[in-house]
Amino acid sequence: MRGLVRSFYREHYWRAVYADAMPAPLAVVVFDSAVAHGRNRALRCLQEALNTMYGFSRVDVDGVFRLDSRLALDVLLARHDWYLQTLVAETLRIRQGCCDLIACGDRCARPVCRSRVLGVQRMAEKYLHPAQAGPECQPGLELAC
Repeated sequence: MRGLVRSFYREHYWRAVYADAMPAPLAVVVFDSAVAHGRNRALRCLQEALNTMYGFSRVDVDGVFRLDSRLALDVLLARHDWYLQTLVAETLRIRQGCCDLIACGDRCARPVCRSRVLGVQRMAEKYLHPAQAGPECQPGLELAC
């Protein structure tokens, strides 16, 4: 059963948002966003974050990870590690805005969504700063944390 669940999430979420083409912390954030909000919304958050990082509308925010989105991501990440950290934070900030809009009428849903985003943010920080992480959260290992 565990194998079926893994293959389902790998095919329908991980590969659907091209997480294999992203560095570990960003891939985890986009993957979790896809599971929580849908693949299209997750890619929209990433595309909007890319545009924010560039300071202008470089990619279409349409939820389709085309060549322009891939090139913008590659160019940005090739610069410095700081850009990866900032892109992860910006993607999480935009995602939190989507969560707040979705839960605007339900006061019980906001804390749950915020705690999930904070958990993903902590996990991403452990990937960005592996020296501070425990052995279960090192890049390349199972997502056990």
